Amino acid sequence: MLLDSISALGPVRYAFPVHYLTSWTTMFTANEFSPDMVAGILVQVGYLVVFGGAAIHWFSRKDIRS
Repeated sequence: MLLDSISALGPVRYAFPVHYLTSWTTMFTANEFSPDMVAGILVQVGYLVVFGGAAIHWFSRKDIRS
Protein backbone atom coordinates (compact mmCIF):
# COMPACT_ATOMS: atom_id res chain seq x y z
CA MET A 1 0.00 0.00 0.00
CA LEU A 2 1.04 3.56 -0.53
CA LEU A 3 0.93 4.52 3.13
CA ASP A 4 3.30 1.67 4.03
CA SER A 5 6.01 3.17 1.84
CA ILE A 6 5.99 6.50 3.71
CA SER A 7 8.57 6.03 6.46
CA ALA A 8 7.71 9.32 8.18
CA LEU A 9 4.42 7.85 9.41
CA GLY A 10 6.21 5.40 11.68
CA PRO A 11 3.92 3.16 13.74
CA VAL A 12 0.89 5.33 12.95
CA ARG A 13 0.47 3.46 9.66
CA TYR A 14 -0.79 0.42 11.58
CA ALA A 15 -3.84 2.40 12.73
CA PHE A 16 -5.05 3.05 9.18
CA PRO A 17 -7.75 0.64 8.00
CA VAL A 18 -6.11 0.11 4.61
CA HIS A 19 -2.88 -1.28 6.13
CA TYR A 20 -4.38 -4.74 6.66
CA LEU A 21 -6.32 -4.83 3.40
CA THR A 22 -3.87 -7.10 1.56
CA SER A 23 -3.97 -9.75 4.31
CA TRP A 24 -7.37 -10.87 3.02
CA THR A 25 -6.01 -11.97 -0.35
CA THR A 26 -4.34 -15.05 1.15
CA MET A 27 -7.72 -16.26 2.39
CA PHE A 28 -9.20 -16.09 -1.09
CA THR A 29 -6.19 -17.32 -3.08
CA ALA A 30 -4.42 -19.86 -0.86
CA ASN A 31 -7.26 -20.62 1.59
CA GLU A 32 -5.00 -19.77 4.54
CA PHE A 33 -5.70 -17.75 7.66
CA SER A 34 -3.54 -14.70 8.37
CA PRO A 35 -3.22 -13.20 11.87
CA ASP A 36 -3.22 -9.76 10.25
CA MET A 37 -6.85 -10.37 9.36
CA VAL A 38 -7.78 -10.27 13.06
CA ALA A 39 -5.78 -7.06 13.54
CA GLY A 40 -7.55 -5.54 10.56
CA ILE A 41 -10.94 -6.48 11.97
CA LEU A 42 -10.06 -4.93 15.33
CA VAL A 43 -8.96 -1.71 13.66
CA GLN A 44 -12.21 -1.59 11.68
CA VAL A 45 -14.29 -2.21 14.82
CA GLY A 46 -12.42 0.59 16.55
CA TYR A 47 -13.23 2.99 13.72
CA LEU A 48 -16.85 1.83 13.74
CA VAL A 49 -17.23 2.43 17.48
CA VAL A 50 -15.57 5.85 17.46
CA PHE A 51 -17.18 7.30 14.35
CA GLY A 52 -20.50 5.51 14.84
CA GLY A 53 -20.69 6.84 18.40
CA ALA A 54 -19.85 10.32 17.18
CA ALA A 55 -22.58 10.10 14.53
CA ILE A 56 -25.16 8.88 17.01
CA HIS A 57 -24.23 11.66 19.41
CA TRP A 58 -24.28 14.28 16.65
CA PHE A 59 -27.65 13.26 15.20
CA SER A 60 -29.32 12.75 18.57
CA ARG A 61 -28.80 16.46 19.25
CA LYS A 62 -30.35 17.54 15.95
CA ASP A 63 -34.01 17.99 15.22
CA ILE A 64 -34.32 15.96 12.05
CA ARG A 65 -38.04 15.19 12.29
CA SER A 66 -39.39 18.63 11.46
